[in-house]
Amino acid sequence: MAEGKDKPSIFQQAQELVNRPNANEVLAEKLAKDWAWVQSLFTRSSDNSLRQKIASVRQEVEVRLNSLQEVAAKTEDTVTWLQTPSETTQGIKAKALELRRKFPGLIVGAITAAAMVPPALRKAPFYVARNFVIAGGVSSALLYPELFFLLAPKVSRTASKMEEQVKEKMIGK
Repeated sequence: MAEGKDKPSIFQQAQELVNRPNANEVLAEKLAKDWAWVQSLFTRSSDNSLRQKIASVRQEVEVRLNSLQEVAAKTEDTVTWLQTPSETTQGIKAKALELRRKFPGLIVGAITAAAMVPPALRKAPFYVARNFVIAGGVSSALLYPELFFLLAPKVSRTASKMEEQVKEKMIGK
């Protein structure tokens, strides 16, 4: 008999069925709540959460962009400052170029002599001659470029004559 009291009566079961909300009604209520929330996102009021979020993200992007532009400008200014020689450096450069114009022969001789000293101390005549030719030739080319422009046609003619002589000796007449 105890089991009979625990079991709800048919009247109670019918009452539960009547009081239970319809699934469609529950779904309609949920959709109405969700749609109201979605509609609140698109209102034109200042307390709109979507509008506030977008505005804050836009402001943050603008702040970051401005800071990047400032860093780029500072970097450009620093690079320009680093690439611009100081007045002292420009003065030294002007004096060095003036010395180069006044005494090119002396400079070529000093460079050639400096290149010949180490092998001369080791008593290596071949290396002395090699350094004499290389250092003297390079420093002359740098300090007397017009000399090479004058000599180039003569060297070309001589090289052509030597080539012809070699061909005659190799091939024969």
